[in-house]
Amino acid sequence: MDTALTNHTPAGAYRGVGWTPGHNAREIMIDEIARELGMDPVELRLKNCIPDAPYVSATGMNYDGGSYRAAIHKTMEMLDYTKLRAEQAELRKQGRYIGIGVSPYVEPTAWGSAMAGKNGFPVTYYDSARVIVELDGTITVTTGLHNHGQAHETTLAQVAADALGVRLEDVRYRSNDTAMTPYGSGTFASRCAVVGGGSILRAGRDVKEQLVRMAAHMMEVNPNDVDLYDGRATVKGIPEKSVTVAEIAAFAHLGGMNRPDDVAPELTATRAYDPDETYSNGSIVAVVEVDPETGHVEIKKIVCCEDCGVMLNPMVVAGQMHGAIAQGIGGAMYEELAYNEEGQPQASTLMDYLYPSTTEVPDIDIAHLETPSPNTEGGIKGMGESGNIAAGAAVVNAIADAVSAFGPVEIAKTPVGPNEVLELIDAARSGTAIPA
Repeated sequence: MDTALTNHTPAGAYRGVGWTPGHNAREIMIDEIARELGMDPVELRLKNCIPDAPYVSATGMNYDGGSYRAAIHKTMEMLDYTKLRAEQAELRKQGRYIGIGVSPYVEPTAWGSAMAGKNGFPVTYYDSARVIVELDGTITVTTGLHNHGQAHETTLAQVAADALGVRLEDVRYRSNDTAMTPYGSGTFASRCAVVGGGSILRAGRDVKEQLVRMAAHMMEVNPNDVDLYDGRATVKGIPEKSVTVAEIAAFAHLGGMNRPDDVAPELTATRAYDPDETYSNGSIVAVVEVDPETGHVEIKKIVCCEDCGVMLNPMVVAGQMHGAIAQGIGGAMYEELAYNEEGQPQASTLMDYLYPSTTEVPDIDIAHLETPSPNTEGGIKGMGESGNIAAGAAVVNAIADAVSAFGPVEIAKTPVGPNEVLELIDAARSGTAIPA
């Protein structure tokens, strides 16, 4: 196949890179089919929704179960969809044009060897984590997963605290320094919660076993009779008999000949994890109002239902989706790589590049469903990129839905700004669908 040489940027490193254009084209096409059939776009999607049970796609992707229909139904409930459609019809009689755009999604996450192989990259992708109990009983967790806004210092520290049975405030997370961290494949493709969490869970369980055995020796009981929770090891049925993790660590490091022979004094473990395929899913719906005189589009509301398996921190999940949806709005309505006739970029700084701010991004309602993955440690799935991938399609479909009041409409490119909206309205009124 021939490839055209161009001065234009074909693609850039951005959230959901590679997925967004295909998802936009597919979702826009589904809405066009629904309009052609005179069918509600939600009904069409539900009729063609895959089962919630494990499912192998036509391309060999092994979906590990999700809430595909439930997520769509949840967003419809959040909007009171039937009532909103009735209001839309009434508002059109008053010369106001509301549009509703729906975009369900399934997001491949946790890029490991299995997922990479399915996508044509037959390379091993795994990550490692090291968990160490320091002399003072605090915990140091190190991974090779760089944090650039995903809140690793919170979520992965939570995973370590839960795995070990210690307090969150006693865990410190370290990364970003190859001189001190174990090997990792990197932060990309919605993988860190799964591969980082999985490797920390494995290392944490190993260290917890060491702590329990050391505590059992100190209290002269069977390890099976020891509970470790909130930084304290207690004897089952005798809660007053206990030792703290700090006391266990001091004994391990300084106990000398009194230590048990079968437990290493350093209380540490390093484990790797290379996950199987796992897929998050959800649904995003946008409601917009189009001004036919100016082409201005106001986003009235966005709702989202996200299912990323077992959530490590619901607040972080919601925050990631808020940010990603804002990025999707930018791609749909504002952000453009403009060039002049000589191929020179015309928006090379943020002074010239238009992107949404807090005045353009509306309140976003986020709901959560949890379908634990049977394929991953802890049932965790990845998330975050889906907000950018699906929100743009929802916004574009909402604009098309509003413009369809004037006649046939077909949106073939983004961003869709006021000029493009006016062209779409003119084309719809003339019955040509596509702007000249």
